[in-house]
Amino acid sequence: MRALALVFSALSLLQACSDECRAPDDLASGVLEGTLDGEVWKASDAAWAEAGASLQLGHSMVDGVMMSIVINSASDTQPVQDLLDRQELPFEVLLGEGDDGGWVTVYREGSTASYHTQNAAGGSMTFAAREGDDLLGCMQFDAATNDGESISFVDGYFRFGLRED
Repeated sequence: MRALALVFSALSLLQACSDECRAPDDLASGVLEGTLDGEVWKASDAAWAEAGASLQLGHSMVDGVMMSIVINSASDTQPVQDLLDRQELPFEVLLGEGDDGGWVTVYREGSTASYHTQNAAGGSMTFAAREGDDLLGCMQFDAATNDGESISFVDGYFRFGLRED
């Protein structure tokens, strides 16, 4: 009976995590959207690719901003590629953790400085579902330049499509 209660508790927690991070139903493949420094922002060519045991996610320059994301492992240090291969969703990735977790680098058009989650409070990404080749979830982070200039990305949702090379 106790084992059944533990399983039910774990399933309830996973459902709560999945409900908490639910991308809009009409989110098209390749979309990454959220609020960047208080302004609504959206990329429509966001894609992911395998890079060994890691994932690389990104998009082209949009409104003077480009994000590059590298994901190594989930918060429990399991390799993210293993979790995706086994369809063990949802899972969370901490951003700004160096080799564990992952990180985001943001580039601004016309600037030589880049913003890194390692230089700030970081953030997180939740991979909530996989539909075909699309990865769906949500994210938020703070990033800063080496000089301390910071940016914030909140209320982010994504539906990364598989990069076709």
